[in-house]
Amino acid sequence: MAVSSTISPKMKNNTLLIAKSTFGHLQQAVDCSRILLDEKLIACANITECRSIYNWKNELIDEDEVVLDVKSLVENKLKLIARIKELHSYELPAILISEVEVNEDYYNWVLNCCNI
Repeated sequence: MAVSSTISPKMKNNTLLIAKSTFGHLQQAVDCSRILLDEKLIACANITECRSIYNWKNELIDEDEVVLDVKSLVENKLKLIARIKELHSYELPAILISEVEVNEDYYNWVLNCCNI
């Protein structure tokens, strides 16, 4: 019998936090990830390249950046936001937060990694 990977209504409490922020250089995102992992604020990080276009101080900016996506516990939200701000080189870092429901095994893995 195959095990279903869908999320059932019973799994409502298996909610995790995903935080996303862009960095100007790959090494900055890697360094931030490693510190957050060492401090057990996150369970894992994904880093991808992107092109960002935005207005900054009345100037149109078009540049390469990297996106850092991290997974954590909802309980870590305020600490995580504060720590990313401390580690970030940008004057005004964007820190986007989402809450997502996940399967129980993955939730338990994140819980074990963050060990709050």
